[in-house]
Amino acid sequence: MAFGGWIKEEGVRSDDPWNRQDESAARIQAQSRMQVRETEPAPEKRQAVPRQAQPRQRETPPARRAAPRPRINPIRAAVILLAIFSLVSGVLGSFLEEIAEPPRFPELPDESPTIRRDGERRDFFREYFQGSAGSSDIERVTPDAAAALELLTAPGDELTLQEIYEKCIPSVVAVVTRYADNDDYIGWGSGVIFTADGYIVTNSHVLEGAASASVRLWDDRELEALLVNRDIANDIAVLKVDGVNLQPAEFGDSDALRVGDAVAAIGNPMNPQLRGTMTSGIVSAIDRQVPVDGSVMTLIQTDAAINGGNSGGALIDRFGRVVGITNMKMMSYVSTVEGLCFAIPTRTVQAVVARFMASGYSAGTPGLGATVGPMNPEVRTRFGLPEGLYVSDVVPSSGADLAGIAEGDVIIAAEGIPLHDTEELAAVRDEKSIGDTLRLTVWRDGEVWDVEVELMDMQTLYS
Repeated sequence: MAFGGWIKEEGVRSDDPWNRQDESAARIQAQSRMQVRETEPAPEKRQAVPRQAQPRQRETPPARRAAPRPRINPIRAAVILLAIFSLVSGVLGSFLEEIAEPPRFPELPDESPTIRRDGERRDFFREYFQGSAGSSDIERVTPDAAAALELLTAPGDELTLQEIYEKCIPSVVAVVTRYADNDDYIGWGSGVIFTADGYIVTNSHVLEGAASASVRLWDDRELEALLVNRDIANDIAVLKVDGVNLQPAEFGDSDALRVGDAVAAIGNPMNPQLRGTMTSGIVSAIDRQVPVDGSVMTLIQTDAAINGGNSGGALIDRFGRVVGITNMKMMSYVSTVEGLCFAIPTRTVQAVVARFMASGYSAGTPGLGATVGPMNPEVRTRFGLPEGLYVSDVVPSSGADLAGIAEGDVIIAAEGIPLHDTEELAAVRDEKSIGDTLRLTVWRDGEVWDVEVELMDMQTLYS
């Protein structure tokens, strides 16, 4: 038997899609039965003997057979279906869907950047970096600056899917959100533990609009969660819980991925009954530029299945290391779309988490006294800004402030090294000590100059 072909059985015409019996053969068989009945002797009269009732079987006489059902021309049917599909496709199309409520970025201006006032640009970036668009009311906590999300770059032992699941499932949590204006609605997402003392990374859009959040561990413990920070542009957020026996995940370097590498996804799709679901696939594409709500995200594409509730879950390589945080999939109104899912690379996750943790201000850590962040290409182009790190806040009397750096500036290089993300700036800064100076190249309204910034103790700066 072959799928998609006619099933050939004894006594059934294989060339007839409706599997009708041969009518001429049926008539001959019926006539033969009638001739036999005429030649048999009449039975003798016997006393009626009661017998058990049997269900009656009704036969359709040959003369009363239904007319043959018309054949369906498969080519004509295919043409009709194609025409219907094309008509619908003209109205509806495919779309990207965040696998939870999508992040809402501040609306980009329609006007040319040259006619926008500086104050309007600052208002936009305050929303862009601070998350006032789709804000969250979850209680905040000051992080421990010593906490970090580390990426392992050394080769590891390849694991089976069963070994990957056993290793990683204790590190993947369910994120439960509740809303002040609707007590009956509970949000559902995923997260990944990255420190033993309870720091958890998830998607920013999982927490959007929430009044409170909790985390459900793999052993069914549920812990109250506090918010460290959210980055809407990169769709990353960090939560903090207090608990014991927490198992952090190992994180791998997403830059080491190649198309075709085997990966698995673990998360909590759809509802609590499907917690801890694992799917598997491959890396389908790297550095995929995906437009989302007027912003562009650089993501890993995979065919490992993810669904609503997987947001903030883990994309895992063959060594059992998290290489991405799953956050969206592609869907369509008019056709079946499978295997078009996306995750945030761990390189991006690490840089955002490092920026969040820096606000912990531990003693002995050198700092500029400025809050900076990367911009996606569309935002930079719309505002006519160069590539670099946007300055969203400056601490009064800090080294950055005394050097003349202000909100709205763009730092394009540190010690002559071009800057694309905060990790690059942190690497240059961490080579120096408190009291040293750091040479920065700054852009402001088309002008570029170098400044020397004295590094100060972070705890002193923000105390």
